Amino acid sequence: MKASRKHEEKIEKQFDSFCKKVLRNYARDIYLEKSRKYRGLISIDLLNYNDMNKFTFTENYDVDNIHISLGSLNYKVDNEIIGNAIDIFSETEKKLLYYNFFK
Repeated sequence: MKASRKHEEKIEKQFDSFCKKVLRNYARDIYLEKSRKYRGLISIDLLNYNDMNKFTFTENYDVDNIHISLGSLNYKVDNEIIGNAIDIFSETEKKLLYYNFFK
């Protein structure tokens, strides 16, 4: 009877050791996976204003632009005030402005 009890205790210890190894390895795998995942990430609190602007974007719709035609050329101006001012110019003035500043 004592031999079988000792044998059971030995098996229990082996099983206990096996379970601890499995859990330890699983925890290590989780740690390694998280460290690989977060290796290239930085906290958003550490970014300054210029770095933050690299990750932002604004949508620019054609509705917001002024389209100006100059003969066969069509170009758009983002600033409404400048676009309206250019639109007042004559064709010759528009051509001069286009070739001096936009080309």
